[in-house]
Amino acid sequence: MASSRRSFLAGAAAWIGLAATAPLYAEVTADHSSWSKNASSWVDTTPYEFTPELFEPLVGSKFRVTDATLGGLTMTLTSVELPQAKSGPGTAVKSPPVSGFALHFRQISGVWLPQGTYQLSLPQLGTFPLFIVPGSKVRPTSYTAIINHI
Repeated sequence: MASSRRSFLAGAAAWIGLAATAPLYAEVTADHSSWSKNASSWVDTTPYEFTPELFEPLVGSKFRVTDATLGGLTMTLTSVELPQAKSGPGTAVKSPPVSGFALHFRQISGVWLPQGTYQLSLPQLGTFPLFIVPGSKVRPTSYTAIINHI
């Protein structure tokens, strides 16, 4: 099927118009999200407001991890890792604010979880999905979650 120049331009104009409205839609949906630090669960998941300051006081806390096939288990938050500041020649430029950090967990139940998204819960935070990656299959098993707000 041959496409005329006119139909190509009309289609391109429609796509450009649709792309121009996406930021407006994102701004409206972001305004409707809300999260309470003491909420029992997340209310509207756009956007998550995870910060290192939110998790640092929780180091040593036991998070309940739920999986549809394995049931539940407990993981301990062992550390919150911030990116290292760059130093050396050429780093006189002011660094941008921290946009990402890592959460390190440990669990000793003997159940190995593959990389994936799991429901984590803690009374102070409620329940939220988190993508975790195993560090090893050796007990105690370590897991890492990278939080990045780019």
